[in-house]
Amino acid sequence: MAHHGVLGSADEQRLGERFARLEQEAIFGRYGRFYAAMAVVMLALSFMPLLQDVVTEDHVTEYGSLWEISARPGGGPAAAGLLLMLALLLFLTVATFRPTWTWPLVGAVGDGALVTLMLLTRPGTGDPTPDLAPAGQAGLALVLLAMALCVGHAVHLYRHAHR
Repeated sequence: MAHHGVLGSADEQRLGERFARLEQEAIFGRYGRFYAAMAVVMLALSFMPLLQDVVTEDHVTEYGSLWEISARPGGGPAAAGLLLMLALLLFLTVATFRPTWTWPLVGAVGDGALVTLMLLTRPGTGDPTPDLAPAGQAGLALVLLAMALCVGHAVHLYRHAHR
């Protein structure tokens, strides 16, 4: 009979698995610091004017924040954008606290692609289509950065699991 020290072989195996999980969370937990900061900044940007005001010869169209646009009559596309933004914040928050789960990363990339599409096409804004305000440009850049970080994180998780 082999001697396994103070702990039995089952205990040693559980301890080894627990150590591996802690090591993995320490490695991938660093990503969460970025996701949390991005989520906070995205939320703050949603309260700033998203689109530039459009001035024509006889009319001025003011847009305001995503929340303001969503609350107006005909703000359906903005309300959809608001829901997409909130879903992205949810994915980033889950990825912050569960850095070894892949589904929030995949969700953030897919959702981020839809947010990007909405920011680039600006549906429901009429003609002429307004330009993005500085907060809208920053939001677009932040969404693209979050998507790139999520892809890099997912690749890192995959490579770590298959080494």
